[in-house]
Order: sequence, then structure tokens, then C-alpha cells
Amino acid sequence: MIATAMEGADTPTKNIGRNLIQGITIGAGAIRLFGTAVETFNNTIDGLNSQIRSEATREEQIERKSTLSGQHAGAVQTLQSAARTAKGQLSDPLKPAHVEALYAAGALPSFAPEMFRNVADLKAVKLTALPFDVANMSAEDQAKYVIDHAKDLDAQFIALLSPAVRGLVAEAVAKDIRTKAIDEDTAATLALMKDDAAFAHRLYSTVTPDQMADAIFDLSNEVFPPGTFGPPDQVERAKVYAEFLAGAGHAFATYTKATGAHAPPQDLSDQWFRAITDETNPENAAALTMLIKHGGKTASYDPTFLADLTDQVYDWERSHDGMPVWGPINDSFGTGYGVKEPYYDLGKPGDPYDDTAHYQVPYDGLANLLSGMAKTPEAAEQFFDDPDTTRYHDRDVNEKLHYLFTERKWPTDDGDGFGVALEGATTHSRDVVSKGDLGGETAQSRAATLASQTVFIIGQESGTGDGPWPGDDGWHVPEGMTDSVGKMLASYIPDVHRAAQEGNGDSLDGGWTYDASDGKGGVALGMRANVDDLTKVLQDVGRYDDKTGLQYVTTAALTHHNATVANALDTAVLPDGSHPTTLKELSASNFEELLGDASSKSGRTLALVMNEGFLGGKDGEAATQEQREALAKAFGVATEFLPPVANPVGSVLTGQALGLVGDQLAAQPDSAAQSWA
Repeated sequence: MIATAMEGADTPTKNIGRNLIQGITIGAGAIRLFGTAVETFNNTIDGLNSQIRSEATREEQIERKSTLSGQHAGAVQTLQSAARTAKGQLSDPLKPAHVEALYAAGALPSFAPEMFRNVADLKAVKLTALPFDVANMSAEDQAKYVIDHAKDLDAQFIALLSPAVRGLVAEAVAKDIRTKAIDEDTAATLALMKDDAAFAHRLYSTVTPDQMADAIFDLSNEVFPPGTFGPPDQVERAKVYAEFLAGAGHAFATYTKATGAHAPPQDLSDQWFRAITDETNPENAAALTMLIKHGGKTASYDPTFLADLTDQVYDWERSHDGMPVWGPINDSFGTGYGVKEPYYDLGKPGDPYDDTAHYQVPYDGLANLLSGMAKTPEAAEQFFDDPDTTRYHDRDVNEKLHYLFTERKWPTDDGDGFGVALEGATTHSRDVVSKGDLGGETAQSRAATLASQTVFIIGQESGTGDGPWPGDDGWHVPEGMTDSVGKMLASYIPDVHRAAQEGNGDSLDGGWTYDASDGKGGVALGMRANVDDLTKVLQDVGRYDDKTGLQYVTTAALTHHNATVANALDTAVLPDGSHPTTLKELSASNFEELLGDASSKSGRTLALVMNEGFLGGKDGEAATQEQREALAKAFGVATEFLPPVANPVGSVLTGQALGLVGDQLAAQPDSAAQSWA
């Protein structure tokens, strides 16, 4: 009534009307919250009285009343506190702290954040109860409210809903999937609910793999009709398509990890394997593996599920004796109706959706599953932890590693998925001394063995044969995995350093791992590789325009150098055997000798990386501006970032540390070279 009367008023009068409406709303909320306190007080007193009346005699009742006096006093005190709070809220209704407290307690309506946007940022307030108007809705209406407002809600709001309501939301999303009625609300609801176990369980207990694949297939052909290449009039639908894949994939990852009542069936990997390889439903292969790939970008899967599924798919692929299986099963190059994966030209910063949507054909199911291990390195470890070996250049190497490197092409992602899995399997357990016992080896030892064999295979294969594509000058590391191979080398930089010093003296006859002190009284297990193989690996990692992999190696080499300087400081001694404690004493110690030796060796390692990587092994070739920028970025990170290290031999960059290095590399300005100059 007030708002209607204010419609034709001037601005000052409208502001008075707005303040009046806000004040009334706060007053109602304060009384509502105090009413709840009164109700709680009454229930408490009723409970105390019931205990007193339950006594048989008057004397016993008096005695019980005496023992309950403390609880009675506490209830009165709580009610008095609520009264004082309500009085303050009624006296100063538009005080931001009062508005925030009432909203957090659920005493204001759900639209309060918009209503009070001039007073406080209620979207940043953590709710302890649902807004009263939502709390008073039926479960069905609450579910509808969530779907209608999914873009504006957050996880803490969802946590206040009952499992039944979350299940009803899942039922609604499942209906959209089954009826192929996926829209912006569907995608937004998935994005909101993707981490909720109750939601994920109901969704994937209701929607079958075939139904999910059919929905993806339908979206693909709607957004990218056969014979077209990214029609600009489908950009909004393409955005929905991409967001649906991200949300549904993440929710599936949540489903695989759930426990208790929300745990998935024991044979989940068998179910999805049968669906993926079902040739009577050819869209399944690309659609379901692509869903897992997109989910793996932001969420981790149950490692055993993902490893087992990938293992079964790998065996299925190998059972075809080299005949192509993924392209034909998806029919991407037949009728043209195969599933397509959305991607976009980058628009303005922060907006990945410009006016042109494009696609790529994601028919390589094995590549998609390996990509899905991005946040689940344990799955990669399990997948590669295979006792089967093959004889290769007079050595036994991991059969899966050999096949994926030497017998397979990567037509849809150029090896990116393989690189993601290999990176996880070789770096995740670098700092784990013992994690279970498989075959008598520690997780660290298995990771180092796989890294050693990777360098060996690349070293033997690089530049040989005809290459996977016409016009190639022999086989080389696929471009899509060069960043991952670079990260692997960065994690094993002490071993790269040792090889640079020893040349080929570190014979592989000693096995695939190298044992050295970890500086803590234990043993660090590193990869064993000779400098010839490392040279070819570095050349392949730096072969393409993207120098990300080499930046990782260079940064690690410089960080390793910092550690050697620190070690020289720690181990410097005076002639009497004591350690220097002042700069004057340091100059009289053997620090200069130690530092000179360490710097000389570190320089040799850096020269190997630079000459063979950035310069492609061509001595004397001047560094280009791009190479200077890449090196400057590495210097910038290495001087700012010092991960926890043991000593120069045992220090490693773990997966977490590699992620931090990557963040800093991305943050370095392009003008860093000018600063260094």
C-alpha cells in the first residue's frame, strides 16, 4: 500500500517511503524472532513443569523444583537477552548490524538482499536458518524456489534444506534430462547443487547412463547441427551446453565419492563401462567420457572407480588389435551426427563467451577418461600401477606407458589427457615415503620408476620413424602433453641436476630409481635417466610455441639453485669447525668455496635446460624476445617462491607446489624482461 502511494512522488518522498517500508519489515522481523524466543521459553518451562509434576509427593516436587532452578533461571536470562536484542532492533531498525543479524536468523524474507541493498550486503551474510517465507513453504515449493533462484543462491543456503527437498530438486533436474528439456535453470541448478551428496545420489540413481548420453547428444546436435561449424545464433545454447557438462560432470564426481546411504552401487564402473562401449547406442562413447572429462576439471572422483573404469576401457581398446574403435563408434566422420564438444573463442577478460561458438569432436573415449584424472591423481597412480611390462630396447617398461607413447595417436586432444594422467602418476606421491604396499614398492618408488621410463621412452623415440601425421620429421612428444612432461621434470629437478653433472655416467643398469638422502634421515627416491635422453626430452618439450613446460623446468632449476645456496649457508664452517654466526665470520669460512661449487653445478643444469629446450640444442643461437620473456618469468617466480625443501639433492616440487608455481608463472607480467634488463 505504501509503495503504491509513493509511485508518483518525488525522490525525497520516495526515499521516505522506502525507509518506512524497510523499517516496518525490520520491525516485523524483530517481533518474529522475539516470538520464536518466547515460544522456546514456553516450551522449556512446560518441560520443567512436567518434570516437577512427575514426582509423587509434594516434598519430592519441591525438591525437584529446587534442582531445576538453574535451568529456569537460564531460560529467563535467554528470554531477557532476546527482549533486549529486539528492543535495539526496533529502536534503530536500519542499523546494518541489525539487518544482517535478522537476515542470518531467517527473520527476514528471501528477497531481503535486494530490498536492503542500500543498507547492507546481505548476500555475504551466512544464514543460520532459511528465510521465513521459504521455511514456511511446502517441500515441493521449496524445491521449485531453489530451481527458480539457483543463480542467486549458494551452498550454505542449500545446506539448510532437508534431504527430501534436495531430492525433489534432483528429481526435477532428472526430468529435464530425460525429457531433453535442459535450459539455463537446469544448468544453474546443477552448478548450485554439484557438491551435495543427497542431490547427486538422487540424480544419478534416477537418470541412467543411456538417458544422460541421449540428453548430451540432443544438446550437441541442437547447438552444432551436422555440417555446421559453430553457428553464431546458438551461442546462448552453447553456453548452456557447456555449463550443463560442467555441472553434471561435477555432480557425478560427487556421486562416486559418496558414502553411507548416498554411496553408489559397487559395480558402478562396470555399469558405465558397458554403457560407454555399447555399440547399439553409439553416442554413449563420446558423451559419457566427455562428461567425466568436464567433471574432472573441477572435482575429484573416487579413485578406484575412475581407475577401474579407465582400465576396462583400455583393455577393450587393446582387444581390437589396433583397429580404430572410437571414431566409428561415435560416427563422427560418418553421418556427421556424432557428439560434439563446445569450446569458445576468448572474448573480453572474464567473459569466455563471444559471439562465435565452435566445437571439436571428442570421440576419443580413452583420452577423455585420462583427462578426467586432473583432480584425481590417485586414479592415475592406480591405472599405471600395472605389473604387465613389455621388452623395449633391452629393458622392461610399463606396458601401458609403452602403448600410449609408441602405439597410439591422440587425434582429439593431441595427448593432453595422457599428459594429465602421467603428470598425476609421476608427481602426486613425490613427497610420500610410504603409502600402502603394492608389489613391495612405495608410492614414491612407483612414481619415480614411471618418470624414469617416460624419459627413457621419449629419449629412444624422439625423431625416429615417420611420426603420427604426414609431414612430421619423426615421432615427437605430442604438443598437448608438453606442459605435463615439463611439470614432471620440474618435480624431479634434483635428478635432472644430477644427470647434467654426471652425463651418462648414471647407468640405467642400477634400475629405474635413484636413492639419495632426503635430508631428514630418510631416503628420497628419484628417477634415473642419462643426459642423452634428457636432452631429447627437453628439445621435445620446447619444440612448440607453447613454452609452459619449459618455464616449469626452468623455474624448478632456479628454485633448486636457491636451495643449494641455502645449503651452502647451513653447512659452511670456520677453521675451528664451528658454524659462522655473523657476516664477518661467514667471509672467513668455506662458504665461498661451497657456493662456487654449487653455483657452477646449478649453472650447468640451467644451461642444459636453456640450450636444449629454449634453443633447441643449437649452440650460439641468440635468444629471441619470447625466450627472454619466458626466462624472465621463471626468474620472477624463482626469486619470489620458495617451496619447502630438504637439501639440494632431496628437494622436490610436489603437485601442490607445482600448482603454486603455475599460478605465479601466469601472474608474471610480459614486461618482466624489461625489469631484468
